[in-house]
Formats: sequence, structure tokens, C-alpha cells
Amino acid sequence: MKMIRRKLGTPVASWGVLFCLTAIPGLAIGAGGISGSVHTRGVKNPTDVIVYVEKVEGQFQSPKATVPIDQIKRTYVPHVLAVLAGSEVEFRNSDNDLHNIHARQGGRKIFNFGIPFQQKVRKVLKQEGIVTLLCDVHPEMSAFIVVTQNPFFAKVDDKGNYSIENVPPGTYTLKAWHEKAKAEGKEVKVSEGSNARVDIEVRP
Repeated sequence: MKMIRRKLGTPVASWGVLFCLTAIPGLAIGAGGISGSVHTRGVKNPTDVIVYVEKVEGQFQSPKATVPIDQIKRTYVPHVLAVLAGSEVEFRNSDNDLHNIHARQGGRKIFNFGIPFQQKVRKVLKQEGIVTLLCDVHPEMSAFIVVTQNPFFAKVDDKGNYSIENVPPGTYTLKAWHEKAKAEGKEVKVSEGSNARVDIEVRP
């Protein structure tokens, strides 16, 4: 992955950023990190929250490995997924049912295909943004894929914590996304060899 330094950009609106800079031995040379906790209000599962750096200068190579999302007992697993733009997602059907993958992004359909039981279909997600997944056969099924411009994102764990490593030094907008909440942003400054702590509150 190619790391590119980023100069200070235009300031954005900030709502209470908490910084705590500490050395991180595991960071790549010339990089920094962002970590913190996400406080959720009205959100049942914190692991459905994605925290990501909105924009980082440079080009980022898509991972060679495919990213799987399955259909198990008429449920998308996982319910929320984050991938770098250009990543190949492998859609699986582990049910003994006929499903279909109805994907929409930015108000338009990007693909819609049937997937018989025990089958796999791969699709490349090229455009950043939120992809909504539905199943026309089983309307109770839904999932979301957050397609990011850069690889600096994290899924929140079951304790509400996240960690993003090897971020190029610079000033960025950090966002937290949940399907039932507005994606709020906080300004964060990343320094070489240090960790910036940012705690975020997510609510509908």
C-alpha cells in the first residue's frame, strides 16, 4: 500500500474532539493512528458502526483478496461491511433457499441477480458511498456496504471501541456511519508515530 503525506487541508466543522497522543510501536514508519470509543444512543449493536477517514490524498491499491458477505438463515452476515473502492466482494448463499442480491447505491440500482443455494458470485464495487443490499425474495433481509475512498477505516467492536492504523500524518475528517444515524464528522490531526484519540457519539 502506498502511503502519501498530506498537508493541512481546509478546516471543517468540529464537535468536541478529544486528543491523546501516545507512541505506538507497531505503526509503520512515517505513519500515525486514530483510535477511540463510539458511544451509541438508540443503536442496539455497536458493531454495525463504521468509523472511517473521509478523504486521504493519493491512490490506493485494491486488496487482492475478496471480501465475503453471506446469506445465512435469511440474514446477511455481516449486516454491515466496509471495503475500499475497487474491492471485489464475494456474495454467498449458505441457505437452502433461492435468494437474490439487489444492490442500490446513490438512489440507483447497481446490480440485481439471483443466487441459488450454495452458490457464490463476485462483484467489484468501484464507487465510494453506501451500498444497500436487499433480497426481493425475502423482504426482511437487508445489509449495508460502506465503500470508502481509502483503506483507513474500522468496524467498531462489541465494546464500542475502534482503531485505525498506519494513517499518513495530516489533518482529516473522521466520520462514523450507522444505518439509522446521520454520518457526523470530527476533525482529527494525525502525527507521525503517535495515536490521536477521538471519541464519537452516534445517535439517530
